Amino acid sequence: MLDEETLSTDTLRDIGIIAARNLMLFETLINDEEAESKNHKQIFGSLENRKSIASMLTVQHRMHPDIAELISHVFYKNELTTDEEKIRHHLQSPSPRPFFFASPKPLTNSATITWIDMPDVQTTKNMKEGDSLPRWHNKLECSAVVELLKKLRRNPNVEQKPKLAVLSPYAEQVSQLAKALTRKNPDSKYLSNLELFTPPDDHSSFCSTVDGFQGSEADLIIVSLVRNNDKGSLRSALGFLVDERRMNVLLSRARYQLIIIGSYQFIKEWAGHIEKAPSFSGYNDGEFLTKLFNKLGVFGKSCC
Repeated sequence: MLDEETLSTDTLRDIGIIAARNLMLFETLINDEEAESKNHKQIFGSLENRKSIASMLTVQHRMHPDIAELISHVFYKNELTTDEEKIRHHLQSPSPRPFFFASPKPLTNSATITWIDMPDVQTTKNMKEGDSLPRWHNKLECSAVVELLKKLRRNPNVEQKPKLAVLSPYAEQVSQLAKALTRKNPDSKYLSNLELFTPPDDHSSFCSTVDGFQGSEADLIIVSLVRNNDKGSLRSALGFLVDERRMNVLLSRARYQLIIIGSYQFIKEWAGHIEKAPSFSGYNDGEFLTKLFNKLGVFGKSCC
């Protein structure tokens, strides 16, 4: 195993470049294959007798079926289903969650997909601060995560420590969250109840960027979206939140519960702009956000 401390900056950069090239090559092959499959189906009406270099896994065995349904609708054209045995496991009574929230009542009875709403910086009176620079972070959301984790408890009926992850697209937000949860920091808000939880496999911290979490999973995922501002363009307002691949990872890594912290109204407004915008406007980059908020409306937004 390579030790990061023994490698020079140039070596690390070269490794990163090679990895990025390989990833882009793989992605290009898959995208080309998908385009050819669509073309073949349009011409011949079927994909029968056509060999593919890749195929999508259509049955998932990890997520709660409600989370899987959301992910399937938003990112996979409703083609992702949940294994029947996993459905029975997740829907049994009492709840099989290996954790629970001690209080308040909205949290103790919180849905599988729960949105903890932050005030919209544009429409809330006397609301002066949302996301901040340099390096994007959000103090209000950081405090909300800490308050949420204060209420988190391990289910005494489970033998193994539940896996917990707190994710954000932004490294500075992850850094702020990690400082708030570590005992070593003199200003720490360290929570002793987290000793009964464990980070996901191959992670030393509960907190991670979305890029650092690809391929990992946890029983409970808490997401801090960060963005909440009065910027005038899609990219400047939402940043990484219009990156479909990053958002797919953020929303699809939880086994039992996904909790999203962010300004629901702020992002919903942009989803509405995207839905109404013509395709040549450049807003099509965030089309999945429209699907996301339409589906959340079907589930019924659960806010605390």
